[in-house]
Amino acid sequence: MKRRYPLAVFLGAFLLFLVQPMAGKRVLPRFGGGPSVWTACMLFFQLLLLAGYAYAHALSSGVPRRFQKWVHGVLLVCAAATLPFFASADTWSRFSASGDDPVPSILAMLVMAVGLPYFVLASTGPLMQAWFWADSDQGTSPYRLYALSNIASFLALLSYPIAIEPWLTLRTQAWIWSGIFVVYAATIAYCAFAGRDVSPAPAAAPEEPSAPPSTVQIFLWLALAACGSTLLLAATNHICQEVAVIPFLWILPLAIYLLTFVLCFDAEGWYNRRAFALLAGGCIAGACYMATRDTPPKIWLQALTDLGVVLGGCMICHGELARSKPAPARLTQFYLALSAGGALGGIFAAIVAPHFFNTFLEFPLAMVACCLLGVLCWYRDGVFAIDRLDESPTWSWRIDSSTKYLAAAALIAAASSGITLMVKKPDEKVLLATRNFFGVLRVTEDEEDGGKTHKLTHGRTLHGLQFEDADRRDLPTTYYGPLSGVGLAVTFHPKRHVQPDDPPDALHSLRIGVIGLGTGTMAAWGKHGDIVRFYDINPSVERVSSEFFSYRKDSPANVDVVLGDARVKMEEQQRRGESQQFDVLAVDAFSSDAIPAHLLTAECGELYKYHLAPDGLLLLHISNRWLDLAPPARALAEHLGWSSALIESNDEEGPGIRSSTWVVVTANTAFLESDPIRAATTAWKRDDKPPLKWRDDFTSLWPVFNW
Repeated sequence: MKRRYPLAVFLGAFLLFLVQPMAGKRVLPRFGGGPSVWTACMLFFQLLLLAGYAYAHALSSGVPRRFQKWVHGVLLVCAAATLPFFASADTWSRFSASGDDPVPSILAMLVMAVGLPYFVLASTGPLMQAWFWADSDQGTSPYRLYALSNIASFLALLSYPIAIEPWLTLRTQAWIWSGIFVVYAATIAYCAFAGRDVSPAPAAAPEEPSAPPSTVQIFLWLALAACGSTLLLAATNHICQEVAVIPFLWILPLAIYLLTFVLCFDAEGWYNRRAFALLAGGCIAGACYMATRDTPPKIWLQALTDLGVVLGGCMICHGELARSKPAPARLTQFYLALSAGGALGGIFAAIVAPHFFNTFLEFPLAMVACCLLGVLCWYRDGVFAIDRLDESPTWSWRIDSSTKYLAAAALIAAASSGITLMVKKPDEKVLLATRNFFGVLRVTEDEEDGGKTHKLTHGRTLHGLQFEDADRRDLPTTYYGPLSGVGLAVTFHPKRHVQPDDPPDALHSLRIGVIGLGTGTMAAWGKHGDIVRFYDINPSVERVSSEFFSYRKDSPANVDVVLGDARVKMEEQQRRGESQQFDVLAVDAFSSDAIPAHLLTAECGELYKYHLAPDGLLLLHISNRWLDLAPPARALAEHLGWSSALIESNDEEGPGIRSSTWVVVTANTAFLESDPIRAATTAWKRDDKPPLKWRDDFTSLWPVFNW
């Protein structure tokens, strides 16, 4: 095997998948930091991969080699001229989330930033394999180069969270990536100009020309590739929704997805139909069982089960693809079908599912499809035909027959559990279930503390509740009770405090800002003359909070909602010179599992400072199942030169109250030293993690992750 081709394929695949977490991490802050942002990024990568494969197929099909190398050389030069792609912040600042579906904006942002380099890299695998096939006199199969490319991709993905993200800023990462791209371009040029300019001479014993694949075969390629892609994206979305949106949790499913390609295309012996059918069946049944439980499982168990689903399911899809691969002469057509199927899966997961499903239905749907496709491929290959009795001893045939039928039964049982999960009705009374790009919102009616309530949940996270009875409907509940950090801040803010010599009708109004609308509970703290301004990125939250909850309309304060990412909107206000002069700014965006880390960086702290009044209070709600956000909160206070205090409350305060942890960051030392606040403050523990300063181009959740 000529060494230049493996080197070119390795470098191209390594760069192709190294840029994915880099670009995804750069895009996340502009669009709210939710798991669907990564799904949209994956759709971009799959569409560009399809475009690159189509280009490689067209260029290598009947086009003279001399023309091929000049066309590809021009593309390489043009792609190199766009680097480094993170150098200009203007490219990224023009895009942000707007409306229910920011997918087009994400795709446009990525096209402008990394489109051409990624397109060139995407064409590397099939184009180099076609050139290698021509240069090797058709004596060696090029399919092992495909396995090599997936090994390189796998190494790139694993190296990012371990050796790159914790140590290097995004800007430094981009410069290093660009330097490797130059080496890659030189290697491709060497492959192009050192190879033949004419078609190779016929081999001594020419092979019979391969028949074109049938329509059924092409459809099966598309279906298997689409199912694997959908399973990857749905599982990633599910893991990030239940845990956190961090590159490591994007990379693990994607790395397993690539590993299945390596195993299936490197050698036929790696894919054992029965073993992986049993693995997939067991993991799918386990995932469906955990999805029906009211209490969430342990983080490691949830992640391990979902990753097992990806491993077993993708081994089935990609193993069947490898078993049906055509002769090398038609490899570019085969890869084109694979990339088209992957793009179809990405379109389904990123665009179709959020528009047509009101839950994450694509995950069980992909699991069911994987099982049924596996059984279909077995049936198509005659696996279930009873024709072995005359060829083998009776006992051997019985064991072989038993294991294959057991494996098939496992797939069918897993498919049945997935179907049951899809049609299962929830136990509680659901008033509304709606889904858009930002996730699934559910409004349910429930009983609590002797009264009926409406509850709003996002995934498994409670985002607010309200009592229906008139006596308690205006009570601030959940994380905003009277003894919570934000409740104390509004009640005992020095500006609110009435002096003994004030007239009875004296108004001491506050300007209150809230990042994270939820049910609008913070409006319950508003008084006459107050201004309460909510920021929320999800338009559906605004509609739901207005239709099913009355906090905003019942409040005597002047309440309004600014739709869009809070940081983007506050930056726009800053550019217009519109300081909001908030007396209290409550940042309640971290209780969900998918946290927007860009709201805790040093640069964002400066933005908060700009919009706060001189004696204003910054309240950070850091209650979270999986992450200890106290270190970045304390570092934010240190960066601003302000003091901080930890206020914890429990769920025994009163009806509808939930335990909460708030951090107060302020220069208003008089407030922190007042008796009510000192009594409520929890001292920082000596064994607490040290402050962890996040910046826009350097955030890592590893140090704050609670395994």
